[in-house]
Amino acid sequence: MKSHTLKIGIASLAAIGTLGIGATALAANNTGTVENVAAATQVKGQKICSNLDQIHTKASTREQHIGDREARLKEHRATAFAAGHTAVVARIDARLAMLTKREQRVEKRITKVDKWAAKHCPVTPTPTPTPAAESPATSTPDVSTTAA
Repeated sequence: MKSHTLKIGIASLAAIGTLGIGATALAANNTGTVENVAAATQVKGQKICSNLDQIHTKASTREQHIGDREARLKEHRATAFAAGHTAVVARIDARLAMLTKREQRVEKRITKVDKWAAKHCPVTPTPTPTPAAESPATSTPDVSTTAA
């Protein structure tokens, strides 16, 4: 009985020592300061702004994949329904419901990213077509300024 109590005591002492050392190390490391958190947020924001095109590309690819999967499942569901496999139809309906939720999550995330980007990312002007791009044969002369 004494050896059991001794083992518990030693284990408790070791656990307390480990926690004490971890707390000391955590207190010595000042990663939780306001400046460090703000800097990390700024870096994250810069990454989002610089990769906004990639984010949209991946999201549209994901939405396309979900749409393709949904079309295949609907075909399988029609086949199973025609064959009278009600259990298969129920499973496919559950999968379709999951895909709908996934599609809604992707749309919600893109909306959230777009709102955040509109607020935090610098606006890049959209390129406007230059007048030199028009060919002279297709441009119409201004009739009001020509001499009559």
